[in-house]
Amino acid sequence: MKIFLTGGSGFVGQSITPILIANGHEVMAIARSEKAAAKIRKVGAVPVMDDLINLSANTEQAMAECRVIIPAAAHMDFT
Repeated sequence: MKIFLTGGSGFVGQSITPILIANGHEVMAIARSEKAAAKIRKVGAVPVMDDLINLSANTEQAMAECRVIIPAAAHMDFT
């Protein structure tokens, strides 16, 4: 099953993606930067370049291909 994940490069996303893949799922995840995309690739998911604040048709198309959407993104401010 295809799963779309927000927050794929974050702590939760990087933790659950390998579990989802090990259970036979294909994971796609939003990446705002190339650094985030590299983290997503490293755990075995397919990055979708976009930003949650201003979603593009790119993300809409990726989400339409998936049966499940997992919202794992969070606004973090450590200052």
